[in-house]
Amino acid sequence: MRRPLYAVSTGIKVSKQDNRLRFEGPEGKTYLPVGVIDYLVLFPGVEITSTALRFLTKEKRGVVFVNWLGRPVSFVFPELLGSSTANLRALQYRKLTENSKAVELTRELLKEKLSSLRETFKVGEIVLERLKEAITKAESLQELLAVDGQMGKLLYEHLAGEELSGFSFKKRSYHPPEDPVNSVLSSAFWFFYQSVFIQINFKGLDPYMGFFHQRRGTHATLASDLIEVIRPQIVKVVADLLSEGLFKEEDFERRGRGVYLKREPMKKLINRLVEVEERELLTLKSGTFLKRVLIPELKK
Repeated sequence: MRRPLYAVSTGIKVSKQDNRLRFEGPEGKTYLPVGVIDYLVLFPGVEITSTALRFLTKEKRGVVFVNWLGRPVSFVFPELLGSSTANLRALQYRKLTENSKAVELTRELLKEKLSSLRETFKVGEIVLERLKEAITKAESLQELLAVDGQMGKLLYEHLAGEELSGFSFKKRSYHPPEDPVNSVLSSAFWFFYQSVFIQINFKGLDPYMGFFHQRRGTHATLASDLIEVIRPQIVKVVADLLSEGLFKEEDFERRGRGVYLKREPMKKLINRLVEVEERELLTLKSGTFLKRVLIPELKK
């Protein structure tokens, strides 16, 4: 199975050898066939040769350079990606502005999120069936947004009951996060939002044209839509990291009304999130909705 590949450690050099990529760094050399790579994500301090870049794009694999937080800085797209996806984007711009299509897709999205909630946390079947029925009966985005709010409340109630190694969580707050747990949550959501944003670009779709979240400014609404599928898993990842004592009180600082991770603890979090992504492939799970539901619906 093809998967995104992250090169994080400073000092790694990526080059081509025969029909493989060679990753050479302080800890030695690793070779990978191009067939296992979906696209390559390079963090600061990682080098790649022009020969390796040409090899990847010719093999229809993309490369993205990101900053230390995982935010894309520059994309190198596979050859002919634009011409092969022009029709798909045209359908995206036309169909995702239709209210009936947006409602239909959001209904399917929330069903996937509900399944994710069931798999991740212990939720009573009666509650789950009630939510499923509400999703099925909803006829507008406003009604579906209300159901999503109920799922969010349920999700964060479960987080509040987790043992978080000295930290406490009462309610979700953002813009700004008001306590350490919300700070880590926001940082984790940001990382996976960027990861989904990268995936959408390499699938040839416009990440700024979604169907559920409201379009505004630089908000990549399709990335926000797709991250809903894995939101329960992300919350569980945060709970697990805090439970193992990854952070201490001194790792956080208050700026204005918000609480934020300091630079070095933030780097530690990003490295752990990359490990989670490579192990659990959360971005690919989110992308399953794109491949199984969204793209087929656009092509109807």
